[in-house]
Amino acid sequence: MTAFLAIVRLTCRSAFRSNFFRGTILFFIGVTLLMPLIVKSDGTAVSMIKITLEYSLTLAAALLSISAVWLGASEITADVEDKRLQMVAVKPVARPLIYLAKFTGILAIHALLLLIAAVIIYALTFYRVASMDFAPGEKEQLYAEILTARRIYQPDPAQKNIDQAVEEEIRKHLEVARMQGKDMPDDWKTVRTKTGEFDEQEIRRRLRDRMRLAESAIAPGAYKDWTYSNLPENLDGPVRIRYKTFFELSGNNQDKTHGVWGWKYHFAIPDSGKTVELPVYFVPDNMALELLTMQTTEFEIAPRGAPERAQYTCARGFGKAGQNLITYAAPYPQQDTLMVKDGKGQLRFLSLDKKGKTLYFAGNGPELLVPVTGFFNNYCRTVLVLLFLIMAFAAMGMAFSACFSLASGIFLTLAYLIWGISTRFVLDLFTNTAVAPHNILEKFNYYAGKYIDMLLFDPSSFAAQEKLSSGELVEFSYISAVFVLQIVIKILPVFLVGLWVYSKRELALAGKDR
Repeated sequence: MTAFLAIVRLTCRSAFRSNFFRGTILFFIGVTLLMPLIVKSDGTAVSMIKITLEYSLTLAAALLSISAVWLGASEITADVEDKRLQMVAVKPVARPLIYLAKFTGILAIHALLLLIAAVIIYALTFYRVASMDFAPGEKEQLYAEILTARRIYQPDPAQKNIDQAVEEEIRKHLEVARMQGKDMPDDWKTVRTKTGEFDEQEIRRRLRDRMRLAESAIAPGAYKDWTYSNLPENLDGPVRIRYKTFFELSGNNQDKTHGVWGWKYHFAIPDSGKTVELPVYFVPDNMALELLTMQTTEFEIAPRGAPERAQYTCARGFGKAGQNLITYAAPYPQQDTLMVKDGKGQLRFLSLDKKGKTLYFAGNGPELLVPVTGFFNNYCRTVLVLLFLIMAFAAMGMAFSACFSLASGIFLTLAYLIWGISTRFVLDLFTNTAVAPHNILEKFNYYAGKYIDMLLFDPSSFAAQEKLSSGELVEFSYISAVFVLQIVIKILPVFLVGLWVYSKRELALAGKDR
């Protein structure tokens, strides 16, 4: 243990003697101090803090990752290239111990630097929050949307197996076409690949998109319910909804629409031990809400017994779109009511569009965001994930350099990263378009990449700062998955190969003039 700690200390001292490392530290400190202060946004509190957190942490992690690669590569090759390895190896110190001690020293230095950066960014972020003069309500919105940690619940899918529904729809279309003496519907014949072949996968993609669009469609005067499962039974707010709407033919242009949100509460019937379900709509100023399409929006629904209940009308009936709502006697949710029963909750939206257009919701529908813990807890989890990223870069730099040389190790590390990123890009391209590869080259790239991706390191998996800057909880399940899939399965084998090669390296190389 004494030898191990001695090598760790020597590694730290050697690192601070490196001009590259000292220059990186100076640049790193400057960026860490200045980035939170000079970053610009659209002027809103939410945008400013979101950009500050994401950009500052991303840049700090990137600089430390580059430093970790360089330091890992230089430290593991320095003893050989400077003819010092035999001076250590002839003593009762195993080479694997040297390798692990150097890695520990490099990781300790960068963990300390990451901690310093995290403290500075955290302090400067809250300094800006305290010193800036925000518009009324912006600071409250900031703490509700960004400076928190919320678990995201997606609505239950309307169709459990959409692929099965697509195949059934294709079968029905083909049956109708055959009854008319055709091999396929006429509009299918024009769907061709670049080589002129019938594109069956494109037909499936269009049907799938059409079904998903139909699931989210809400005609004027109609409503749609979304059910959320696995919710906490004691859910009583504040609960926020995040959504994005659009009109089918509106393109990318923003438009306005109107509607009302509601939640299905379970009201207790006095002296009966039973409850009755009742959808309660929350309507500010007794008017339908104005919504902007093509824009991601968050808002808070009134929790039970909330002091803000005076701002809302509990309504069960409505007048014409855009007019005052006809409010019937409906109880406001009090402490004896339930938002969740048997782990399920139900959200409702009533469309009151004045132009008579059908409204659509992006994705599976509105997301339910439930606060779980505080921002500081979430911030610490994010820093831990970034430490895993730096650990991975240090391990790769050491492993590749142990097998070859300083320059080769750095080059192979970069090549390995580019290979993994490009493979992920190709796979995402096919996944996002839902179109299968057509020709032999595309099929080879897709299926080869699919299996190779299981072994390639993916740095984008460590982007916990994106969750943090959106107020999303960095789940322990996510942290565990990143550590196991990226560090243990993908990086550890590379690290162990480097250790094995380093332990077998010829000492004679250390004495050879170059």
